[in-house]
Amino acid sequence: MSPAFKKNFPNLLTISRGFLIVLISIVFFSGWKYRFLVALLLFIIAILTDILDGKLARKWKVKSDYGVVFDSLFDKILTINMYLLLIPHNLIHTGVFVALVIRDLLIDGIKNYSLSRGIPISARKSGKSKMVAQGAMIIFALLLLTFPGNFLFYGCLVISAIAALFFSYFSGILYVVDWIYREDDRPAKKK
Repeated sequence: MSPAFKKNFPNLLTISRGFLIVLISIVFFSGWKYRFLVALLLFIIAILTDILDGKLARKWKVKSDYGVVFDSLFDKILTINMYLLLIPHNLIHTGVFVALVIRDLLIDGIKNYSLSRGIPISARKSGKSKMVAQGAMIIFALLLLTFPGNFLFYGCLVISAIAALFFSYFSGILYVVDWIYREDDRPAKKK
């Protein structure tokens, strides 16, 4: 593979997630009989691009500022978009949506503030667990739309929603603690 391909392919995967977000929304509102199943498949493809872009960038040693910023941005847009599509179907409770979005906004604010002061805060495994739980919650909600009344999917949806809230706030607390310690360790500026 050429160096140019290796350099650009992870970012192209990230960009493709943006197009998938739009496509999922179009499919979701279409009148197609199998629209929820197609939306589920597109969401799974979007998740796979999220996993693959980061793995390839690390493996090929082509991590870029663009990839770091837009990977995180498209992750947020994808999950928020899915929540907004699912809330009217009473599969994602509005309170869960608000709690998850507030946490993300606070942590992103802390990360951006720290970065502006030259103190990067990297992703944590607990944050990745949050993304897995959120992805599972969305997948089970889409499965319930595809196969209404399935109690197994409903139970898995409830469990994954609880896990998403737990990992969301657990990882959020770890980010805040990390931020506080990094701020305390930062040398004072001379006046």
